[in-house]
Amino acid sequence: MPELGQGLVIETGGGVCSGRLPIDSPADFYIAGSFDHLAKLKDGTYAVVDDKTSSAKPENLLAEKQSTTYASQVNAYAYALEKPGTQGWIDKVYESKNHVNSRRMVPKIAREKICVSRLGLNNFAVDSLAHTGNGAFNFSTSRVWAEIGKDYISLLALCQKIADIVLNPTQPDHSVNCNFCADFIIHRNSG
Repeated sequence: MPELGQGLVIETGGGVCSGRLPIDSPADFYIAGSFDHLAKLKDGTYAVVDDKTSSAKPENLLAEKQSTTYASQVNAYAYALEKPGTQGWIDKVYESKNHVNSRRMVPKIAREKICVSRLGLNNFAVDSLAHTGNGAFNFSTSRVWAEIGKDYISLLALCQKIADIVLNPTQPDHSVNCNFCADFIIHRNSG
């Protein structure tokens, strides 16, 4: 990724779990997930890079669209890397029955805190696709790099909105095809 300058991708598909989020809630909320790539940069800081695949529609080739659409996701990974949960916190998450669809995303071992200085997206827009037989496909892509600004204020504001919805006694409208909604309903009905 020439946009990052000198460095080395040191991890692919790594799991993250933040500590308790600093939001106004009686319940414990945290971020858990799995990033695509973590690169160690020449200056000793780190970059979080997420890969996306899309069609080659002109709007998908705009870095600004990509950065707006996925800014929260990449910021969430960076936040969890900079403010990781302790081993005690992670153990508490695994011991608790009060969770919604999250333990499968939580690594079992705490991470060391690191400094993330860069966030970005690699969007691989598929230009063409051809079936070559035996279940194989050839395809070509255009890669679009989108730099993402660090914005933990907006991330935590979004987390606050999610917490408010989750703790609201009146369930919002939901989609029958949404796995999070299904887990939410099960969690709400069991509590």
